[in-house]
Amino acid sequence: MSELEDLYAHQAELAIENARLQLALGRYQANRAVGLVMEATDRVRNALPFGSRRRRWAGRLRRAARFVLRRPSPEQRFASFYAAWLAGRRPGEQELELQRKRSSTFKVRPLVSICMPVHDPDPAALAEAVGSVQRQSYEHWELCICDDASSRPGVRRTLEDLAHSDPRIKLEVSEENGGISRATNAALNLAGGEYVAFLDDDDVLEPHTLFLYAQELERSPDTDLVYCDEDVLVAAGQRLYPLLKPGWSPETLLGMNYVTHFVMVRRSLVEEVGGLRPERDGAQDHDLLLRLSERTAAIVHIPEVLYSWRQSARSTSLASSAKPWAYEAGIEAVKDALDRRSLPAAVEPGSFPGAYRVRYAIPQPSPRVEIVIPTRDRADLLGPCLESITSLTDYPDYAITVLDNDSTEPATAELLEGSPVRVVAAPGPFNYSAIMNRGFADSDVEFVVTLNNDTRIVDPQWIAGLVELGAQPGVGAVGCRLQFGDGRLQHEGIALGCAVPAANLAFEAPGIRLPGMGLMRATRDVSAVTGACCLIRRSAWRAVGGFDEDFAVAYNDVDFCIRLRRAGYRVLYTPYVTVVHDESQSRGALHPAADEVRLLRRWAPEIVDGDPFFSPRLTIGPYGLILDSGEG
Repeated sequence: MSELEDLYAHQAELAIENARLQLALGRYQANRAVGLVMEATDRVRNALPFGSRRRRWAGRLRRAARFVLRRPSPEQRFASFYAAWLAGRRPGEQELELQRKRSSTFKVRPLVSICMPVHDPDPAALAEAVGSVQRQSYEHWELCICDDASSRPGVRRTLEDLAHSDPRIKLEVSEENGGISRATNAALNLAGGEYVAFLDDDDVLEPHTLFLYAQELERSPDTDLVYCDEDVLVAAGQRLYPLLKPGWSPETLLGMNYVTHFVMVRRSLVEEVGGLRPERDGAQDHDLLLRLSERTAAIVHIPEVLYSWRQSARSTSLASSAKPWAYEAGIEAVKDALDRRSLPAAVEPGSFPGAYRVRYAIPQPSPRVEIVIPTRDRADLLGPCLESITSLTDYPDYAITVLDNDSTEPATAELLEGSPVRVVAAPGPFNYSAIMNRGFADSDVEFVVTLNNDTRIVDPQWIAGLVELGAQPGVGAVGCRLQFGDGRLQHEGIALGCAVPAANLAFEAPGIRLPGMGLMRATRDVSAVTGACCLIRRSAWRAVGGFDEDFAVAYNDVDFCIRLRRAGYRVLYTPYVTVVHDESQSRGALHPAADEVRLLRRWAPEIVDGDPFFSPRLTIGPYGLILDSGEG
């Protein structure tokens, strides 16, 4: 084992041990709450006459309470675990004081103007939002507030008192309600800082937010835009529903506003794009981010939960029905971006409110697509696969090539002779990479779909859904959503790291919003996709030298995608194409250790550094994705 492999193995062990400790802490807190309830029920029961009916009923209620409380719901278990996870990451007063001293010595120490549009918040929530700014350990800031004609009692007085008590607070009052974009622009006009940031009038920042942002600027002074992770502050005072975001992902931003809050951006860049546009109110932040991202790629993600939305009746964090017009504005914002970029496309509502499906126009005439399917016998699998393609696919120009790896069974020969497919011999010991390279070399079309023989097509537009993305400039490969025959999800992209070299992603948790699960249901940038169903540009395959035939069974697709990205190609995943995959039915559950070691040796730095399109705060646990501490 090399030193890098040893380092990776050690980091994986630490991640697993930390997850175990965090889970234990969560269980302790839950058990402590149960103990307090039991003590209270004991006091009630003991106060009743011995042998009385009321005492017997109290005992029954106590046993019922123990039964219920000892079995918390998945939501309760996650809430307890998340509270412990947050507590472990929050700096104490001593650390905050050290941050204040350290930030005063930064060479790059810009004034940050935090812009807050205000309209009828709860005065107490407003004061808490402002207080979260005043408690920042990075103290070189100003708060620019525009009150957008609030009519709620106490709001104006609260703002005036805050501005009077702190000279760093600038206040402008509008006598007429102009909407959030105009109010934000008015706050921007008050700003004197080199960077501006945006804070809603009832949301809350962690006290070290600006310090971490300023620290990033100290490391990389050319950074134009910084964002962080976020969660929701619910009515009971708990913080729930964390959104753990990927690094900068342009395709993901078209499909949904995954960046949202807390954004800090160079003020000159905001002025260059003209600030916020009132005609996109409801999706004004998404619209601004799309326009900013067309001027800069110097964008940094800080993987810490530093911003909390407040759950309220007026907030989309409470219910998707709170602002239906916001999603309509979002569709228009994405259309605007596509028009500015001269990309012919339509925009449709996505798989959930706030998501959008970009339907890029397919070049006309439709480019020919070749589907290559490797097989060795197994007519029982290959037959349904071929039948599903020919009976369901509505794409106008495609062909099927079966790559025959020394089939000997008569049933297979009979199936192939009676099917409208081309057969290419790929003899020799099973080597997926070699077989696929044989298929690509024998093809003369630009778009090739690799498809396992244990898959079944269920969507007539599956090829069109892949081609419309694969035909976009710079795209090398496009993967899709795979599910098992029983409906369980198998693949929604592949992430590097996660306590394993590379992992299929799939969020499955009915009734609970897991961190970042919405990102799984939007078209997005990924590091890799599975070759079980993948559209690949033949020119991209040629540019990187094809599949590496040293990866005979496993990780050949991961290695191929990493090399694509290193060569400058994009790899995309779409949730809008679904294929059924009975994984490993044809070759068994082979996963050679040699392939895993080879991947580690070749890509150890990438694996240890973490996936740029997946949160470093998530890892693979015994039952799926769990929160991980990562680096402090």
